[in-house]
Amino acid sequence: MEIPMLKSDKIADNSDPRAFPFPVYAGACLCFQYRTVTAFPKMLNLGNNKFTGVIPMEIGELKALVSLDLSFNNLNREIPQSISNLKNLMVLDLSYNHLTGAIPPALVNLHFLSEFNVSYNDLKGFAGNPELCSPMLLHRCNVAEADLSPPSSKKDYINKVIPVIAFCVFFGIGVLYDQIVVSRYFRYGMGHRNETSKATAATLSMATTLEEVLLSIETTSSAHSLSSSTTASKEALELGRVISSLAVPRSLEAKLMVKTLASERRKRKVNNLERKGNKVDVSIAANDYYKPRAVKSHNSCTEEDRSSLLRFLAGLSHDGGLAASWRPDVDCCHAWEGVVCDDEGTVTEVSLQSRGLHGNISLSSLAGLTSLTRLNLSHNALSGSLPPELMYSASLVVLDVSFNSLDGVLPPLPMLMTGLKHPLQLQVLNISTNNLHGEIPESIGQLKKLEVIRLSNNNMSGNLPSSLGNCTRLTTIDLKMNSFSGDLGSVDFSSLHNLRALDLLHNDFSGVIPESIYSCNNLTALRLSSNQIHGEISSKIGDLKYLSFLSITENSFSDIAKTLHAFKSSRNLTTLFIGENFWGEVIPQDETIESLESIRHLSIYRCSLIGNIPLWLSKLKNLEVLDLSNNQLTGPMPSWLNSFNNLFYLDVSNNSLTGQIPATLIEIPMLKSDDYKAHRTILFDLPVYVTTLSRQYRAVTSFPALLNLSANSFTSVIPPKIGELKALTHLDFSSNQLQGEIPPSICNLTNLQVLDLSRNYLTGPIPEALNKLNFLSKFNISDNDLEGPIPTGGQMNTFSSSSFAGNPKLCGSMLAPCGSVEVAHTIPTISEDQQCSSKTISAIAFGVFFGIGVLYDQLVLSRYYG
Repeated sequence: MEIPMLKSDKIADNSDPRAFPFPVYAGACLCFQYRTVTAFPKMLNLGNNKFTGVIPMEIGELKALVSLDLSFNNLNREIPQSISNLKNLMVLDLSYNHLTGAIPPALVNLHFLSEFNVSYNDLKGFAGNPELCSPMLLHRCNVAEADLSPPSSKKDYINKVIPVIAFCVFFGIGVLYDQIVVSRYFRYGMGHRNETSKATAATLSMATTLEEVLLSIETTSSAHSLSSSTTASKEALELGRVISSLAVPRSLEAKLMVKTLASERRKRKVNNLERKGNKVDVSIAANDYYKPRAVKSHNSCTEEDRSSLLRFLAGLSHDGGLAASWRPDVDCCHAWEGVVCDDEGTVTEVSLQSRGLHGNISLSSLAGLTSLTRLNLSHNALSGSLPPELMYSASLVVLDVSFNSLDGVLPPLPMLMTGLKHPLQLQVLNISTNNLHGEIPESIGQLKKLEVIRLSNNNMSGNLPSSLGNCTRLTTIDLKMNSFSGDLGSVDFSSLHNLRALDLLHNDFSGVIPESIYSCNNLTALRLSSNQIHGEISSKIGDLKYLSFLSITENSFSDIAKTLHAFKSSRNLTTLFIGENFWGEVIPQDETIESLESIRHLSIYRCSLIGNIPLWLSKLKNLEVLDLSNNQLTGPMPSWLNSFNNLFYLDVSNNSLTGQIPATLIEIPMLKSDDYKAHRTILFDLPVYVTTLSRQYRAVTSFPALLNLSANSFTSVIPPKIGELKALTHLDFSSNQLQGEIPPSICNLTNLQVLDLSRNYLTGPIPEALNKLNFLSKFNISDNDLEGPIPTGGQMNTFSSSSFAGNPKLCGSMLAPCGSVEVAHTIPTISEDQQCSSKTISAIAFGVFFGIGVLYDQLVLSRYYG
């Protein structure tokens, strides 16, 4: 934490400004090119190691950092508040650790943060953090949960915890005194309770550090998590008595008692579930299925489970170092990585995601784990088929084998398992990003408790089975990027009242949108893009009161005017993508279209729409992203563009717009802001894909600050005040009829990554200060009438000659060298008379100086011989 340059606010000023002898390429795709050291991000990456302990509080002093990655380690405790001091952070990844507590609220002040990951921890919103709640998760925050949230301040925490600690300590002393008195009359204790307290005392007496004592409490208390509430409370009091009898510092004593109380809350929760008649292991929320339980069993692993796990290990061609802990001579419940057992020594969870596992294996070896509730093998390189014994297991609640190389088909329910007396328990099925083919079997309807099904990015095909409507608990259906076909009407969506997200992107579905979809009252996200669906959008779509995300791009829908009016009741709709439909229609100019005022992201691209940019767009005051590209819009750019206070992405490229670039375009507030991302904290309900599905954006902040007016017929000059749009990262004015010089103020756009002014009629020199744009990775000024030398230094040295071609008056190292041909034409010719005069003068000068030399020589000789 003492690296001076990372603590400096002016690191760029202190870095070596010299360029590399050759451009440096970075990234797996070699798509990042750096010419100078200052172009590199200020980064600290300690990810994928085995660091332990806590994140230092001093981390907040590294103010220059733009990228911090501590993922895939064994860090614990809370996220330090000081991390919110890193105001320049663009990337923060703390995933796959053991962090606890709450996410610091001050992180919302990191205005440049575009990538953020705290998944797979023990935090109290993202996957793998079961105690987090948020609208972005399946686990929503409600009043009851709010009561369980951590205290809002340290003072509240002390006020709540200290009285409880004091009560437990003094009550423990009383119990200790009582036990001493009673022990004089009774030689034998209370059976199981005494054994527990003795075991606890023995364990604590050997603990020498805080971590050991806390681990002892966790292990001891979890071993009896299924005891009755009365017995559990007495054990907690005895634990308090044992703690008070040890020579423990007061600060440690308080922490021990807090840990004890937390354990008691877990026990009461288990007992409440038991009283309701639920199986404890089955009542797992769908959002926390990734994280393995922290509870380990005191009992040894059963021989059957040990054998099943060893068969699974033996089937791997590369175990990622798993064999180091999965040793036959060590109990699998206590020391095997990724394995969790219950109190009976039965394996209940196997969590081995991102372990580099390879092998053409049969997952049926894991089907022998008859009490397995969670299986997570995601993000590996496993092959083979999915056995039906796993998918239709009587105990399995969560099955995640996504991001592997599994093939075969989704197995149907075996005949031997038909007519089951007890319903199958599977709640989450994630097989996305594999090589599965074939259809979804009709037996999918047997999974009555299924809440999440993810089959995206496979090679599956066929019609959707009608039995899918039997899975009435479904909240998420993700089938994108497959080859499913047929009419969506084969499924009765009206029975899926809990459905919140339906994603059918990039399939071959046909027909019209079934009316039953409009009965999914809780639907918040609907994507039907890249299919062959036709017809008109029904006005019943307004019945989806909670719909906030709708994408129907690349289909064959018609009547854009009726479509826009259909959303008059959609008051929560914020994202609307309807491009590549309504081919050749006239864009409605109806000023009565007022129902889209909640829209933040509107895309109507590639429809060949005819007409002017409509006035009703000016009423969408919340617009952040507007894409009208690839149409046939005509007329000038409207003057009301500066009324969009939140707009930072504007694309009207590939139209037939005319006139000057309006001055009001340079007055868009968000594009003039240095911290435009500060207000862009909203996540999309579904990931947004652009550029032929090769880029995925989860948050609005992932989009660039863009102004694209290319491929139109704009005339006149580039506005001199263009340099005021400091937020811009992408500026494209190419393929227009712009004249005049490139304004020097354009060099003030220090965040620019893309600058394209090609195919215009620009004249004059290239501004020298363009070499100060250190983030510029794409640059094109070809096919203009520019002149003079090409600036050197910085990123300018990284661009090829094609970026400057078509400018015959330009010169530079990648074109004709300056001072060669052009200089030769500028040398004045010398006449013969002038040449003669020059020779005469030279001869006279030589004679005069030679004569003087001879005269001086004679004078010297005359004195010597005189």
